[in-house]
Order: sequence, then C-alpha cells, then structure tokens
Amino acid sequence: MKKIEQFLVSIFFLLILPLIPLYAEYFKTKDVKEDSVTLCIAFYAFCLSVSTKRPVIFAICLIMGIIESFRYNGNNTNSGLPFKNSMEFYIFLSVFGMHFIERIGRHCMNSEKFFNFT
Repeated sequence: MKKIEQFLVSIFFLLILPLIPLYAEYFKTKDVKEDSVTLCIAFYAFCLSVSTKRPVIFAICLIMGIIESFRYNGNNTNSGLPFKNSMEFYIFLSVFGMHFIERIGRHCMNSEKFFNFT
C-alpha cells in the first residue's frame, strides 16, 4: 500500500498540480487562451525534465519545452480549447506518459519514496 501511496502522491505533485494555472484561468474566464496553454506546457516540460533520472527523458522534455517556448506568441487571444489535436496536446501526452511510466517503475516496482516522512 505504501508503494501505491508514494506513486499517487508523486503523480499529484508532479503531473497534476503544475496544471493549476490552466484550471484557474478556465474557472475565472470559462476559456483558456492558446498562449496560456503554450506557455504552461513549455514550463510543464521544463519542470518535469529535471525530475527524471533518465537522460533520454530529460533531453526529450527539454527539447519539447524549447519548441513550445518558441511557439509562444505573446498576444494571441484565440481560445486554446478544445485542447485535443494540437501540438500542445501531443507534447502534454508525451511528457505525462513518459513520467507516469517512470513513476510506476520508481515507486511501485523499486519502492522509491517520493516524500520521506518518518
């Protein structure tokens, strides 16, 4: 049970919590701007790149973050919804999927602790 708990906590803190700015924008405006999605996904990729122990995942996430950074327009007021079938969607799925699978191995298989509360 401790393995599952560590896994779920890591998923919440690393993969779900960083998306709060998008949730906040949606709840305040009932929309999410395309630039907000682009910037959030760029930071998402950068932040998760440093949480991995695998150099390949680090490099892939770093490259995805750089690509998304250059896609940021700065004055785009178009809606970013629906989110599916956009480059941001596929980058998000890739980053989320790589880290989700890595976290299964680290916490469920290898019993690595996410938080070390004793």
